[in-house]
Amino acid sequence: MQDFTVLPPARKAANRMPLVASGIAAVLIGGGAAAYFVLRSSPESPPAPTQAAKVEAPAPRVEPVKPAPPQADDKTKQAKDAEERARREQLDKQEREKARLAEEQKKREAQAKADEEKKRLAAEEAKKREAPAKGDEEKKRLAAEEAKKREAVAKAEAEKKRLAAEEAKKREALAKAEEEKKREAAAKAAEEEKKRLAAAEELKKREAAAKAEEERKQQLAKADEAKRKAEEAKPRVDTADLFRRAADLESNGKIGDAVKLYTAAANANHGPSAKKLGDIFGGGKGDVGQDYTQSLRWYQKARQLGEDDIPA
Repeated sequence: MQDFTVLPPARKAANRMPLVASGIAAVLIGGGAAAYFVLRSSPESPPAPTQAAKVEAPAPRVEPVKPAPPQADDKTKQAKDAEERARREQLDKQEREKARLAEEQKKREAQAKADEEKKRLAAEEAKKREAPAKGDEEKKRLAAEEAKKREAVAKAEAEKKRLAAEEAKKREALAKAEEEKKREAAAKAAEEEKKRLAAAEELKKREAAAKAEEERKQQLAKADEAKRKAEEAKPRVDTADLFRRAADLESNGKIGDAVKLYTAAANANHGPSAKKLGDIFGGGKGDVGQDYTQSLRWYQKARQLGEDDIPA
């Protein structure tokens, strides 16, 4: 806002006329500038602002009226009146311009508010229209997420069952392996026990056989000893004479009597008599029947006594 207060006139009267002319010229220039700004702003209204903010139009610049230098009273009065009229006209123009600009500003603000309200209502309407679509979209999204969750839970449950089945199989395989191991260990232990018992039994048998053999040997030794003693206790036998007489009896067909004499001579360790007995019992002769057991026994006796050509 320009200050239009009229300054007091200058004291020197010599400079009063030039200053009056300068003041008038300034008033004319200021009025022209004001008219220019009015005409420039009035043909079209400025675009409405996007927000309902208050915009003040710039006031037209008016040059202050310089005081006229003191002159004659009539000229001074005329100048003052002209100056006052010009100042009042300028103030009226400024007030009218301010009112017009304020009215235009109000219109622009009202239009901006109306446009803003329209935009707001349109946005709300769009939101209302979008809300069902968004709701359906949200329902679909939530349904898809729920389906994914159920699928994930089902997969997790299936994986859990699969792992449980695998674990059960592993435990079953371990149990079978352990059972097989125990069975093999039991079979091995049974086999070892069987071998041990068989070895013990074999050892017992060998020990029993050895003991029996030892006892038999002892018995044979005792028998031989007893026989030897009995032989020694008997009167001495002429085995050659017994063999000769037995041969005579055999040639005469008395085989039974001959066998008795052969037996006595063989028991007296006469080898030819033992061999002769083996021959008689081996084929049977006369009244003496065949007896392989007696034949083998007497052949064995003959071998022990050093006879040769004994049948096998």
